[in-house]
Amino acid sequence: MKNIKLYSTLMLLLISAVGFQSCGKKGENDPAISFKSRDTRLAGNWDLVGLSETETTVTERNGTETSTTTSRSYSNGVEERTSSSGNVSTSNYEIKLEISKDGTIKYTMEAFDNDGKSTGVTTVEGDWNWTTTGKRKSGINIELPGNNNPINGTWDLNQLKNKEIIFSRSEYQKTTNSNLVMTSTGELSMTFQGK
Repeated sequence: MKNIKLYSTLMLLLISAVGFQSCGKKGENDPAISFKSRDTRLAGNWDLVGLSETETTVTERNGTETSTTTSRSYSNGVEERTSSSGNVSTSNYEIKLEISKDGTIKYTMEAFDNDGKSTGVTTVEGDWNWTTTGKRKSGINIELPGNNNPINGTWDLNQLKNKEIIFSRSEYQKTTNSNLVMTSTGELSMTFQGK
């Protein structure tokens, strides 16, 4: 009788472990266990609450190389951009995302002047899809109209919680012409909070 209880307990633990495996972490900072699917956690209304970017540009012109580094941060509706020369500029805006399970996404950006008065709203709609298949779903591709939309492209989902998403990506761009080679590399992370 004692062996049957021990065997039953071990089987129950094994079945539970296999069942919870699909509920575990996918992104680096995901919750250890979630009972909601990644589609369900991603769908919803999201507000940008944080941004961090460092970009280094190396320019080689006629054998002379120069390097500049720019960093950006965003908090409480204000983006601060600091160049390697120490120049600081700010801009005031809010970004909102409405992500649906059906693969559609709505992006809204509202800009503000220094007094907090709205200077314009831009809203565009597009599509999103997972870049990986199966249960992994650790990357997302967002396609919105316009080349200058900052959310366009492929992102790693560093964290996907019920009320918080962290998108991150590495960026690389190289431009070459007859006497100029310009290479830009950077790391960008955007944090959104759910409503």
